[in-house]
Amino acid sequence: MTFKTIFKRRLQKAIDSSGITINGDKPYDPQVHDEDLYMRVLKNGSLGIGEGFMQKQWDVEKLDVFYSKMQDNNQHWEFIFKPGKYAFWLKSRFLVNNQIGKQAYEVGEAHYDIGNELYTAMLDKRMVYTAAYWKDAQNLDEAQEAKLDLICRKLNIKSGDTILDIGCGWGSFMKYAAETYGAVCTGLTVSVEQTKLGEKMCEGLPVTFIIEDYQKYQPKEAFDHIVSIEMFEAVGSKNYKTYMDLVSSWLKDDGSFLLQTIGFVDSRITADPWIDKYIFPNGQLPTKKQINKSI
Repeated sequence: MTFKTIFKRRLQKAIDSSGITINGDKPYDPQVHDEDLYMRVLKNGSLGIGEGFMQKQWDVEKLDVFYSKMQDNNQHWEFIFKPGKYAFWLKSRFLVNNQIGKQAYEVGEAHYDIGNELYTAMLDKRMVYTAAYWKDAQNLDEAQEAKLDLICRKLNIKSGDTILDIGCGWGSFMKYAAETYGAVCTGLTVSVEQTKLGEKMCEGLPVTFIIEDYQKYQPKEAFDHIVSIEMFEAVGSKNYKTYMDLVSSWLKDDGSFLLQTIGFVDSRITADPWIDKYIFPNGQLPTKKQINKSI
């Protein structure tokens, strides 16, 4: 019995409880057109599945339902993806620091600089590309404005306060803080396209965009407040301590720092290989434990 046959059987057994059948007759059952796909997935995990789909080694009529059913049984993902993660893990753990030097700019070029048309179509009117606050909101615009206001209130921002926004995106938070609370804002970004649109959106306000990696930034004066709204996912665990040291040095003695981030429950030092290559290069979701340790 070949490795391919063994893996094929184990794969079907692993996804049985999801109600998915390989080459089944349901619209969410994947159809395999090239048997070499199994070895590809065995070697490369999620990257093998994604690239196999791109190259038509397999397809499925209802891709969204297929992935939804798999996500409902997350342990099956771990079985499928784990073999392909080992080389990626070893490289990230021992050989490279994926988030320093020129690599810090790769996410801007690959993710944010693909053009503002896509993001204008999918985001709220303020162009907030981070999780919203839905407690009392009825739509996305209200939920994002509620989140921005919550941040301002948590920081107790007053007119004339200076704020540094690390990973400022299109300047949505800075624009809101300047318009609503009278803040003077400086934003760091690694995206040229975000800066172009952001400067137009914030025209006439005390808002400054700087295209600079945070590790190279040298402010002239300390800030009253610093915010980091879902940029921390691009920092990397090898750099958390450095990041917190810099934030501390940029704050006034009585200053305040607010961090909003996506996170994992279990510790890990790499992103998913598929996401790393095609969606968000060099990213890593932190854990509460890792954040607390770095602070």
